[in-house]
Amino acid sequence: MKLKRFSRDRKEELRETDNESFIDENGVLHARRAKISMQDFAMIAHFEMDVMKRYYTGDIKDVDYSIVEVLMDGLSNIPVRHRVSSFDNALFIEIKYSPDQFYVDDYIPIELAAHILSLTTDEIISWATDDNRLFRDDNDCLFVEVKWLMDIYQAMLCASGNQVKVSFRTDKSGEIAIIIERELK
Repeated sequence: MKLKRFSRDRKEELRETDNESFIDENGVLHARRAKISMQDFAMIAHFEMDVMKRYYTGDIKDVDYSIVEVLMDGLSNIPVRHRVSSFDNALFIEIKYSPDQFYVDDYIPIELAAHILSLTTDEIISWATDDNRLFRDDNDCLFVEVKWLMDIYQAMLCASGNQVKVSFRTDKSGEIAIIIERELK
């Protein structure tokens, strides 16, 4: 199986990372947290933490993974499944899709890109066109570069007040993993 990793902020390639463990750049193994933090939930929902605190004033600091995954699956307008894991220093989002429908390697279909960024396909087309990063295949399907998408995603998260390093991992088996390294507060 061909596996590609994309990262602009890391000097080295990501070590093997999955939804149960994360190995940081110092070689330290981090176990999955029992629940996902509200900070990570806000990041997934593309909310600033201050906005989340303004509307949610309860005592819950962590959320069950299954609730977050069901919400992500249910809000998707394309056939994908999610697996989320929170670690002390990273958030791992795995998106499973039909490889026949969304083949991912160096390029990603705009529908999947829009899903990842919580935007419409028209917004992705507009941004990619403005940046000269929109590509069309022989079947007139539209794609964007994974590296471009990763840069946009990182910029969006940083604009929301998060200090993060975003990396993507893709393969031909029908999944894309997003690794967001951050400091848990």
